[in-house]
Amino acid sequence: MSTSNQIEIDKWLYDDTNKSYAYEYHEMFLRMLNSVDPPKSHWLLKWPLHSVYLDTVFARYPNAAVVMCHRRLDEVLPSFFRLIRTTTGSSFNETDARTSTALKTRTIRHLDQLTGHILEFRQRSRHLQNTSHIPIFDIAYTDLMKQTITTVHRIYDHFGLRWSKEFEMAMNT
Repeated sequence: MSTSNQIEIDKWLYDDTNKSYAYEYHEMFLRMLNSVDPPKSHWLLKWPLHSVYLDTVFARYPNAAVVMCHRRLDEVLPSFFRLIRTTTGSSFNETDARTSTALKTRTIRHLDQLTGHILEFRQRSRHLQNTSHIPIFDIAYTDLMKQTITTVHRIYDHFGLRWSKEFEMAMNT
């Protein structure tokens, strides 16, 4: 894939105008999945690019509960680089040093865009901090890894989700 094609794709990807059609399809797909294999409790959707479209996510799913997991940059970069390499690897020659440099640059650009969109959304949504339902809960990744049960309990408490001893026992196994 040429650098100019990459740049055009990334411009489109991070332009948050009129992406509601993607979430219309997303919702329809989830409804189809739900009709044949519903989750025991709730859907868990994990995809970094949701953070670009948080306004659209909350418009489509007004009861969404978002957990923002914060990690150290020196941990995020290699992890996100692997994700970018895996999802775009067929378009690049991984043995070429220029490709590796281009992927690293793209990874940093992606993280910069994601961070910028999150910060802009949080700034625009400050009024939500004064409501009883705050749809975003911030956690440290290290807390999730070191104190998993306690951290998940805090998430459940924040969003008013039902916690049971059976659930806790299942987490411990």
